[in-house]
Amino acid sequence: MSTTRNFHPDEPHGTMPGLRNDDAAVNRSFSSFAGRANRVLIAVWGGVAALCLMRLHPSPVPLSAFGAATGLVTGLLQRRSLHSSPDVFAEATSAIQVRRAFKTNRAGRAAIALTWIAAALLFLGALAQSGNVPLAFVAGYVSFMFMRELISSLPFEGAPATPSA
Repeated sequence: MSTTRNFHPDEPHGTMPGLRNDDAAVNRSFSSFAGRANRVLIAVWGGVAALCLMRLHPSPVPLSAFGAATGLVTGLLQRRSLHSSPDVFAEATSAIQVRRAFKTNRAGRAAIALTWIAAALLFLGALAQSGNVPLAFVAGYVSFMFMRELISSLPFEGAPATPSA
């Protein structure tokens, strides 16, 4: 298996950003790794977060700020995990396999743990806030997801480019 690192989110549809491989198994990798799918997810999470910030009262800014901050850290951990185990992620064809790939290194395990911790703290924060608890939670969580997806899908600095065929 000849995997060359080219950490850029605009890889062809169906391949993992950051990895390039001509093997059929990698070309069937998990669809949310595709550049286009990531851009759609980022747009959806960002749009819902913006809508929540504009329309909800009382303002969910504290929960959204916490969600965005923890999403930033989780995204950085995911980037580190992808960079640490690129071959394992290249072979992932389902969400379960992606989760298993994250569990192969410390940064990935920390990203999984922080996702659960952030969700629990966002829920507790929504309960403490007056107003609509489910929507307050959603405002914080979509801010988390927006930032996590945005950061984890950015190109890696200093990665060698894949030679053109």
